[in-house]
Amino acid sequence: MLYDTASGITEYRRAVRGLNDELGLLDSRMSSHRATSIYGMWNEARERSRESHVFSGNETPNQQELILKTIAAKTLYTGILPEQKKMLLLQEKNFSHMISQYYHYLKEFDNRIQGFSGRISEIVTRNLQFEAFESFNIELETCIKQIASWDLIESIADSYENRFRLTGDYDLPDETFVNNLDSLAGKFVNGQLKNEVSELFNIVFKVTENGKEKTAKTAKNLKDLSSNGLTFLLICALYISLIHLSREGQDVVIHWPVDEMSKLSNRNIHILLQVMNRNRIAMVSAAPDLSTSIASEFRSIYRIARDGVYVNAEAVNPIGEAITRRLLES
Repeated sequence: MLYDTASGITEYRRAVRGLNDELGLLDSRMSSHRATSIYGMWNEARERSRESHVFSGNETPNQQELILKTIAAKTLYTGILPEQKKMLLLQEKNFSHMISQYYHYLKEFDNRIQGFSGRISEIVTRNLQFEAFESFNIELETCIKQIASWDLIESIADSYENRFRLTGDYDLPDETFVNNLDSLAGKFVNGQLKNEVSELFNIVFKVTENGKEKTAKTAKNLKDLSSNGLTFLLICALYISLIHLSREGQDVVIHWPVDEMSKLSNRNIHILLQVMNRNRIAMVSAAPDLSTSIASEFRSIYRIARDGVYVNAEAVNPIGEAITRRLLES
């Protein structure tokens, strides 16, 4: 019996020393994270233990400290931390959900750009070919995967899909997820995630001229794309294709104002008018002078002079005619 008692006391002392070591290690680790919320929780648990526990009076100071740390550890692990874990999981789930929505919005935008590009390309191929080029096309190129931190956004969205929506796992995320979320938050705070819509795609002009294929994505590329000064026509082709899409199949004539048309060469004006006529677009332009060959391609020419307005060389008084109509109507 004495042997069993001595053995039990030895085991008790060993357990006390082990418990004291573990609690000392816990206290040391908590103290090394003074700037974090977990340190505040540890102090809160210790304060609760001091307020709630009543000693018998037979304990030594070291025993009292050990008891208080034990109660504090139990309070931390069974009371405070589970509540904090629930709050963290809810916040993390909400953040992940928003990032997932952003990810799917960008993916949907990517798909829409690809579909829009196909429709633009079809219109250009069918209706907007120029004699100056062997071939010509316009495409929209998505840049979604080149935006800042796309890899982080995709990784967090995939984790959300797997953990919450598919498996229903509500445990704390792994270290990789935490690091990704921290990196993404840092980039957001630093203003590195300001992705404008115009940065999510490129307008790509492709021409084959004199047997050479050329591509332009920037204004400078476009300016240097054609050796015979047809850049203006390429830009017009883009707007004409957009007009095609906005019509939605309706056979309506669009009036398109072009300022200072006389600055273009006669050949380019002729080509532009042909393309517009084929696509039921009526050009309206103002110019101080216009060659006879180009003027003859317009159905109506209004010339404003000091003595009046002339339409196809016949003088008219549009203001007087409007007043007369109004008087007759009244």
